[in-house]
Amino acid sequence: MASTNSFPVCDTVEIDPHMAVVQGQDKSPLETKSEKIIAVVLDAGATFWRDSSGEAFVTIPNEGRIERYPVRSRDFRNLVLLLYGDAHPAATKGGGTRPGSASQHSLNDALGAFEALALRGAKREPRPRLCRGEGNEVWLDLGGPDWRLVRITPETWQLVGGADVPLLRPSGMKAMPEPVRSPCALQAFRSLLNFGSEHDFRLVVAWLVAALHPNGPYPVLAVDGEQGSAKSTFCRVLRRLVDPNRADVRAVPREERDLRVAATNGRLVALDNLSALSSEMADALCRVATGGGFGERQLGTNGGEFVVYVCNPVLLNGIPSLLTRGDLADRAIALTLPSIPDAARRTEAEIWQNFDAAAPGMLALLLDGLALALKDAPRLHLPRLPRMADFAKIACAAAPAFGWTTNDMLDALEQNRVGTVAGVIEADPVAVAVQGLAEQNGGWSGTASELLAAINRDTPQERQRERGWPKDSARLSGHLRRVAPALRRAGVEVAQTRTSTARLVSISAAGGREASSASQRHTPIQDGMTL
Repeated sequence: MASTNSFPVCDTVEIDPHMAVVQGQDKSPLETKSEKIIAVVLDAGATFWRDSSGEAFVTIPNEGRIERYPVRSRDFRNLVLLLYGDAHPAATKGGGTRPGSASQHSLNDALGAFEALALRGAKREPRPRLCRGEGNEVWLDLGGPDWRLVRITPETWQLVGGADVPLLRPSGMKAMPEPVRSPCALQAFRSLLNFGSEHDFRLVVAWLVAALHPNGPYPVLAVDGEQGSAKSTFCRVLRRLVDPNRADVRAVPREERDLRVAATNGRLVALDNLSALSSEMADALCRVATGGGFGERQLGTNGGEFVVYVCNPVLLNGIPSLLTRGDLADRAIALTLPSIPDAARRTEAEIWQNFDAAAPGMLALLLDGLALALKDAPRLHLPRLPRMADFAKIACAAAPAFGWTTNDMLDALEQNRVGTVAGVIEADPVAVAVQGLAEQNGGWSGTASELLAAINRDTPQERQRERGWPKDSARLSGHLRRVAPALRRAGVEVAQTRTSTARLVSISAAGGREASSASQRHTPIQDGMTL
């Protein structure tokens, strides 16, 4: 088979695949099956590369496609067997031929040689679904059987038959809709889902654009609502639009390690029907969304550690609000879905039929928004960056693709943040008690022990017996640090200082940043870019 490889290979090993090399002996060409396997794969145009941990990967043309696999994956082993079987057919008793076969030993020898080639190859960082190219372009794997990609640049996007990019396909990945521009795409998508407001709709669209952006951090999209408000369907629609998977949504993992596995094997982490989030899982989700490392002992070693860095968009849904912790809420977009009247309900078949019709146009529109964000977000200037500053810049830069202004997007972000802050305070009994103390007296100061005694006097005994209620001044001080940002945005300033003898706490009701800014109008955008 003639080589069709057109990819540049860095630091490759020069070998003669048609000559066996056995120390101390001269062997005739192509004497062993392992050497025949190596020759067939190299003649097909395969190139080998590695990641930062030394795992081997291959990019190989196959029937007009450009495919990419881990060298030790089942899919690549099967492809090697097919290539070898076609190149070396065996005779049958009837005078015909069948594909040739290779022993497990020969195949393992060949795979070992491929791993050696990869160690001399280029070092790259494999990703599922999308990655950034060598320039400013973004590559998106549609996941279809033709292995087609979308190349997105700051000017436009286009479908590409194939390219040598480090995009892999985990076993759960499914094909995305092929993008096709449609003038009614936004309206068709809007009618699919149960949005509570136009602001919510704009934030969801912005979140989808960010989910297609190769660089985080990303906001957590947390969807809540009463039973029957179509929360799971809402999340499955979003997942199938930008990262369809055999398990579109899944249960909350039991361990942080399982969360890491989900993050490395898919673009989105989508968790369904949560009743609550432990503090440990909330912290882990923050690390996934904003970017963080996960480490554990490497199997087969005494002291080795396996470390992986992940940064993924996160999607959650549940009946109660899932943003009770301020650190997670600060990184989140909160949506509450309204109830659906029985007369307005639709069957699953109808919903997915409408999705199939709307998805190609909506994906094309999201790609238009992403191209605009790649172009304008780096030079976009906002007068005050919110907590999710990177997301805010992407959302505002992409807004014109959907017919919205930068101020429209800022208003949506501001309103959502005010509602999220209120939800965090309402869910935290200490924050409620401190806010009540500030509202009653206009201010308070004293030691942490005196503050604990003051809020205990106004808090029912059954609430004080709850697990999260602080039992001493040290725990109260730590709790105040967690809720201080939310209280500040609600108009309550909490300051802590330490002297040689005590912790001092000062509480003042001075008007919060969120409360005051919500009523202000944004300065008009000049030339679409600078405030």
